[in-house]
Amino acid sequence: MNSLMTVFSTVVDMSMTASYVALGVILIRLLLKRAPKVFSYLLWLAVFFRLTCPGSFTSVFSFLNVVKPAMQPDALPETLVMTGLENINYAINGTVNSSVGSTLPLVAAMGVSPLSMLMLLGSMVWMAGVMVLLIWNILSYFKIAGKIKTATLLDASLSHIYETDQISTPFVFGFRRPRIYLPAGISSRELPYVLAHETVHIQRSDYLIKPAAFLVLIIHWFNPLMWLCFTLMVKDMEMSCDETVIRNKGQGIKADYANSLLALAVQKNSFWQATPLAFGENNIKERIKNVIHYRKPRFWVGTAIIIVIAALMIGFIANPINGAATGQKTYSGYAVDKLLANKTPYVGNASKVIALIDAMPLPEGVVRDKVELQTSAEPYGITINYRINNASAITAEDGIIGNVFDRNAILLFALVDNVQIINIRFADSTGQLEGYSWSKSRSRIEQVMQGDVRLYSDNIGKLKEMIDRLNSVYASYGYTDGNIVANNADQVKNCLEKIMTSPMDSSNPYDYLNAHPTEVETIIAMDEKALPYLFSEFAKGGQTGLKGSLMEILCRKILGSEDIKYASTNHQDWYDAYKKHIQEITDKNSLVWVQDHYPKGVLIFGGEQN
Repeated sequence: MNSLMTVFSTVVDMSMTASYVALGVILIRLLLKRAPKVFSYLLWLAVFFRLTCPGSFTSVFSFLNVVKPAMQPDALPETLVMTGLENINYAINGTVNSSVGSTLPLVAAMGVSPLSMLMLLGSMVWMAGVMVLLIWNILSYFKIAGKIKTATLLDASLSHIYETDQISTPFVFGFRRPRIYLPAGISSRELPYVLAHETVHIQRSDYLIKPAAFLVLIIHWFNPLMWLCFTLMVKDMEMSCDETVIRNKGQGIKADYANSLLALAVQKNSFWQATPLAFGENNIKERIKNVIHYRKPRFWVGTAIIIVIAALMIGFIANPINGAATGQKTYSGYAVDKLLANKTPYVGNASKVIALIDAMPLPEGVVRDKVELQTSAEPYGITINYRINNASAITAEDGIIGNVFDRNAILLFALVDNVQIINIRFADSTGQLEGYSWSKSRSRIEQVMQGDVRLYSDNIGKLKEMIDRLNSVYASYGYTDGNIVANNADQVKNCLEKIMTSPMDSSNPYDYLNAHPTEVETIIAMDEKALPYLFSEFAKGGQTGLKGSLMEILCRKILGSEDIKYASTNHQDWYDAYKKHIQEITDKNSLVWVQDHYPKGVLIFGGEQN
């Protein structure tokens, strides 16, 4: 069920982003009323892209910057979705908990939140709608196939043109080998126009585009705007096809072509049958008017429109860049005015939380993806998903863990009063940090910062003081602001390699450690900052030799009281047992509790990707 809810949430996100783009396309389409319809037809590609692709590239020319300048790319729909759902949750929380909880004891006992119930119900209704529409169209397809199975070749030399008395209008049918089907008795006067029209459909692969568009519509069936978009797209498809016929055969055929359209107009609404491309689709009156008024544009006009359409496509497809990178006045990379303006006491205030996240800097090559807010039960949390298009900025400037993300999380704890846990997740297209994630709890942050960080959010002076302090703290860890002084992982790796160089004739790991006290002390002094690399090496598996032995000793020294009393058969076995132990107490007590009681051991979850 969780998978279904996740898919449904993603579909809703894409549908809402596509709605903004669709409104833009509809507006542009009105402005291009006198232009050839092929340009309007092309614009629908932007809506199709938004409906099928959850992510995109970023650009200052993004259309979403105009309609929602304060928000980030995919946060736009996320914000709206979350805000809407949270409002529903808050509004019905009391009544649902009291009324539903009293009538449905099992639900109350399970502790299911109203928001979760709504999401689950919505997911199931959505899937049911998808299945019904899919089955309906499959049945429609076979119904049409049954009607034309007795069709005969119109001419033995034309293997793709058939005629039958079972249909009333010509259409293209088929996916692998599209064929033109004609009603029996079609006049010789109309035949050339019909064949020209349907041939253009085949040449442009409209017979594949229309079913693909309808399949996407089935997935987004709950969005009424997408039904309107499909209708308008089909209209543009047919009109642009008419225009191509006129352009190929000359202006002199307009009257006869229009008469053919009128004679073969589809009387029955074929909207639900998305597969065939019928010559006499609906909107005949509008199509005839378009045929009569169509004029081939001059070369320079056509070129200018193509340039405009290309620019619009980029604007519709691109995501906006984050706020901190758009030239706003910043302090050490942070849009401090925006941070203070969006300070909020509640995680559930999605628009402010998103604005806060977008006012913080990110390494080059990293863009924010979806933001998930956990508000139905404690611990209240924020999960930020990042997409890495270029991991070099992270590994080169910020080390594996990335101090930028640490500092941003601490600032969020300062500016969102009731957030108790912040989760960071990465999707890495380069494959280096795919699936890497970590979590920070408020209690752990307060231990590190030695106090309540919310005290720094009273005014801009204190906020800048906190940013300075964070910069200082991370500089002391070996980083300057944006420039690496030392990389923890490299430092541990180098020390470990040095330790393993001698004495080569010994099999006792303590002989190696005793021979390199400086390197050993360096790793031990790094304390928990050395663990991510050591854990990551164990996570690769097979650490049963000298390296594994040294790493087990070093890990257990650093873990101290957090270690388990476990007599391992080999060093990899100790790591596996320790990870299992941490996972078990996490499942039993929650991640927040483990972070408070096992702050070093919990690094085993994030360190594996280092």
